[in-house]
Amino acid sequence: MKYFVSIIAVLIFQSIRFSFACYGCDIDILELESGLANNVKFEKDFQFELSDDCKPIATTNLTMDRIYTTASISLKFKSDSMDLYTLKNKDLCKYLSDFNINVECPAVETGRKLVNFGEKADISDYGPFLPFFLGNFTILLKVCYDGDENNPDVFKIVIKIRLRD
Repeated sequence: MKYFVSIIAVLIFQSIRFSFACYGCDIDILELESGLANNVKFEKDFQFELSDDCKPIATTNLTMDRIYTTASISLKFKSDSMDLYTLKNKDLCKYLSDFNINVECPAVETGRKLVNFGEKADISDYGPFLPFFLGNFTILLKVCYDGDENNPDVFKIVIKIRLRD
């Protein structure tokens, strides 16, 4: 009898496994905009999913119109009412490698590139907090190339943190 109960328990947990994956939350990309004068432009075919173990997986194509040797990134994560997190002037190549994003950095040639956001980025440390942050958020990115602060690339990403279906 105890084996039967164990098997039933396993089947129940398997059928609702999604509710335990990444603390029952998912992240949707609602909007991805590249500035009109950007040197780097993301195409609209952006694909994103959050794996069951809280690792973001993404693929997109981008067009790179500029070669650069150094770049810095600044970002702001905000809700409708306030700024939640700010990062200023971090080395772009280091930032990309920290998240296992496979794009050539520094850029030695222009053209169309396929970018994969690998599973190295693990947000499971933040997973327990995701249910407290349900709703829409905006991420603003600014990238400056070769020390030029006057002509940055700007990006806007709108995400929605929601409970999984």
